[in-house]
Amino acid sequence: MKKSLKSSKPVDTPQLLNPDAACILKRAEEDQEPVFALCSRDELAPTVVDLWARIAVEKGVDKAKVIGAMQCADAMRQWQKRNGCKLPD
Repeated sequence: MKKSLKSSKPVDTPQLLNPDAACILKRAEEDQEPVFALCSRDELAPTVVDLWARIAVEKGVDKAKVIGAMQCADAMRQWQKRNGCKLPD
């Protein structure tokens, strides 16, 4: 088990919530919070992250978090240029 960055309580590896939708996970913590993960190989991922960032700005999310999301979208685009990408199966 790993330790959470925000607390010292152990965190299990995320598990699939729905095997037919492999990008939907649940954290193996007490609250079983659902998580949606995007991989750079997903052609849609950088656009989705950009959209999240735009909405986050409108909602007043911390600027550093928004900048981090935008940097992640840019990094995804660079990865796609080097490695290719495809629509999800």
